[in-house]
Amino acid sequence: MLNQNLWGNMLPDATMAEGFALALERGLVSPDDIVAWADSRVAEQEHPHHTVIDVSLLSADTSRMLAKLREVPGVRDHSQA
Repeated sequence: MLNQNLWGNMLPDATMAEGFALALERGLVSPDDIVAWADSRVAEQEHPHHTVIDVSLLSADTSRMLAKLREVPGVRDHSQA
């Protein structure tokens, strides 16, 4: 399982989602790691965006997960992703 303390939640959700999408495409993280991140964001935010909730409910369907990660709204800082 990925140590989420490496990033914490200091980066915007869109940047984190893009980083996770890139890492998932390269086999550097598992879908379970991404679900754990999304679960933590849902728990921490008063009004999480529905796309983050969707990611938290996904299983190991990599193609759907990639699509949902890329739908998380916000500015993606590719230098941080």
